[in-house]
Amino acid sequence: MPGVVRRDSSCKISPGVEFAIAVPSSYVSVVSTLVDRTRLVSSLARACGIFRVDEIVIIDDSLNDDNNKPSSAREELVGGASPSSSSSTSELMHRLLTYLDTPQYLRRRLIPHHADLAYAGKMPTLDAPHQLRKTDRATYREGAVVAHTPQGAMVDVGLDEPVHVYTNKAPDVNERVTVHMDDAKQTYTIVSRDTPREQLGTYWGYRVRRCRGLSECLYKDNNEKRRYDWVIGTSEHGKAYAPVDDITPPRAALKRRAKDKKTRVVLLFGGVRGLEALYMLDQARCGPLLPSSAERKGDGAEAAHLCDDYLNFCPRQGSRTIRTEEAILIGLALLRDPVANALSSSSSSSEARTSKKRKHV
Repeated sequence: MPGVVRRDSSCKISPGVEFAIAVPSSYVSVVSTLVDRTRLVSSLARACGIFRVDEIVIIDDSLNDDNNKPSSAREELVGGASPSSSSSTSELMHRLLTYLDTPQYLRRRLIPHHADLAYAGKMPTLDAPHQLRKTDRATYREGAVVAHTPQGAMVDVGLDEPVHVYTNKAPDVNERVTVHMDDAKQTYTIVSRDTPREQLGTYWGYRVRRCRGLSECLYKDNNEKRRYDWVIGTSEHGKAYAPVDDITPPRAALKRRAKDKKTRVVLLFGGVRGLEALYMLDQARCGPLLPSSAERKGDGAEAAHLCDDYLNFCPRQGSRTIRTEEAILIGLALLRDPVANALSSSSSSSEARTSKKRKHV
């Protein structure tokens, strides 16, 4: 097809690195119509698909959801405002991102009709490896349970007929599942959605998570345990970063990788008001995120202390502002592969040292 570059469906990734980005819900507040917000979310999904992002976290930074809903005026044939939507900005983003990640053959079954999806048909598809066509042969396929049987469940995996999956505990009807396809033996098994990435190193789309602020994004168990091993913040007040610079994983990331061969990385974006304002809002909602001994300036600068790295990707920008959708593309282009490579090389060096010590003994 003219203008379309086909990619190998066996898109290989580093299976031991789970890469996430966090974006505030104000990402779509810079525009007021549903069609424009749909375009923004579509560009976010495409960027995450291209750079193999495993999780998108939506941080709700709206002060008043009533001010963050699309215009209620009816759209004219060309331009104008959008049909009304009752969703908050975070709900809108979650619904559109989930729609785009869902394989086309499952959308009617899994995605209910909603006003937020009025322009979903105009969004370009992710065309990710898990969004297979009927004629594609693959080891894994995404599916949805259509019925229960005495021995398991019937699952729609986008073929002419549903496949029968033998399982002692069948998922609920209309629940999305990942199925291992053994066509030679005519046996089909429900597996974890992480299995294609872990077993084959194949990118398998992204998950979407909503949270109320930075604290819920970064921590769990009442702010006692970090969700991510490596937190990278983006800010105009951060350290200047260039593609030629080396980036070093923090000790916690290396320790986790040495223990179970996995590392979770998150790239934080602050939106229109910046990461500092996001920190201040979360502090007002949920209380201090840092220990009492940490330095507090009252201007949000403490946000840097939540991150292992605090970077400025465009220290010599020619425009006064960089839009969030532009910052996301720049950040992912500069960091996605260097982060994975840094973790892999550090892991290899550690394993080599361990092997050398064992031989010496």
